Amino acid sequence: MPYLLAYPVTMPAISAPTGVAVRLAQNSNMTRIGFARDNSHVIYSDSQQLLE
Repeated sequence: MPYLLAYPVTMPAISAPTGVAVRLAQNSNMTRIGFARDNSHVIYSDSQQLLE
């Protein structure tokens, strides 16, 4: 039985994600972030879930 989460899931990484990871995030309504550093990052999928 799948679990439903009450909050968006974010998958950060310090390097670039693979194409499979980006597609998984897109198909699962997850936010995928790569090159996460102290003051910068790159959003690869579902950026509308993030707060400004």
